[in-house]
Amino acid sequence: MKIKKLILTSLFAGLFVVSCSKDDAEEENVTRVNIAASIGLASEPNTNGEFTLTLSGSVSTATTISYTISGTATNGTDYQTISNSATIPANSTSKTIAVNIIDDTITEDDETLTITLTTTSNQNIILDSADTATVTITEAPEEFVLLPEEASLFMVNPNATPETIALFYNLKILSKTKFVVGQQDAFNSFYNDNGGESDIKKTTGSDPGLLGSDFMFITDDNNDGSASNWFYQQEEIIKYDAIEAYNKGMINTFCWHMREPYEGCLLYTSPSPRDRG
Repeated sequence: MKIKKLILTSLFAGLFVVSCSKDDAEEENVTRVNIAASIGLASEPNTNGEFTLTLSGSVSTATTISYTISGTATNGTDYQTISNSATIPANSTSKTIAVNIIDDTITEDDETLTITLTTTSNQNIILDSADTATVTITEAPEEFVLLPEEASLFMVNPNATPETIALFYNLKILSKTKFVVGQQDAFNSFYNDNGGESDIKKTTGSDPGLLGSDFMFITDDNNDGSASNWFYQQEEIIKYDAIEAYNKGMINTFCWHMREPYEGCLLYTSPSPRDRG
């Protein structure tokens, strides 16, 4: 009796091992198909996305893969129409599904396009666990285009002159490819007190694009407006320089070194004992 039980137990164990080995072998020989977002980020207006169907091994016949399409993006509206199936050619292992973006004038949040595999036309090909993939469609910010007739709408000062508006517009347009080099007191203050042309023109052959000037002498309490007054003479030089810069097409800017407001005697003043602690 014991011998019979032993024989039966051995028989069942053998069948089990054979069965498992056969299943494992069949599992290894199965061809699988999966999908991945090979270009997972698309954007308006013209950056396209892409899915890729991949077989774990090539087969001798063409294989059609069916799938569902879902997500917040609309098929045929946000991207060119995608059918619900794609065919992997015979003796090939992959097929791409293009996501060609359609640009529109509507500002939208990020949208998604998800493909989920459902069936195959070949019973010897089964779906892999990676049977779902998603492409995200973003909207690239549109470049701001400033029109000449709209430039005045962006001015802080509603009373800005036409010249100021034109300067603002030109700076905005030129800033994409150029920058301005400037010099303070370019026409009357030189390195090592050398006279003549501005230091930048001596170096480059061209005047600076911007002239910096100062209200310091113009607004000084000691400026009495008389021709013999040194502060007034400085005011005249500054005005002459500003006119010259304007006529040369340069940009005029002004700073203001004010005297300390308490006594108004000095441009710079030492801190009081109290301030020094």
